[in-house]
Amino acid sequence: MRILSGIQPSGALHLGNYYGMMRPAIELQEQGEAFYFIADYHSMTSLFDAGERRRKVRHPQRFRLRAGFDLSGFSLDVQVILRALQRYGMMLADNGSAWFLSGAPHPAWNDDRLVSELRRVRGSDFEAVDVQSLLISLDSGQARQP
Repeated sequence: MRILSGIQPSGALHLGNYYGMMRPAIELQEQGEAFYFIADYHSMTSLFDAGERRRKVRHPQRFRLRAGFDLSGFSLDVQVILRALQRYGMMLADNGSAWFLSGAPHPAWNDDRLVSELRRVRGSDFEAVDVQSLLISLDSGQARQP
């Protein structure tokens, strides 16, 4: 099964985002391929001010762990996460507080070790990914294809 869903931008993440979209999205990805995107067109149903909509749609910023970040001091399972952050990056959804990585707990992972090791990764170990060149228009959900 393939799942495609849009997430309406609403500024900073809050508990309602987790229970309303994120937790179900995590559960659904176990049933097949899951693709999620920020649906700025969907935001037009509740954000009528174009400037506010533009600011909130662009609020999440993509960051990637620097390619030269040394992974050798981390356990193998944490290295898997860090390699994914180097290759694919992450979306920083709320830049108003200290950075931290979070995810859904899973019995196959040692959560205490993950937390203690991932705390050693700092915000300065990441670089911002400029995706502006992919935008066709600030008021459009369209993107140029590489």
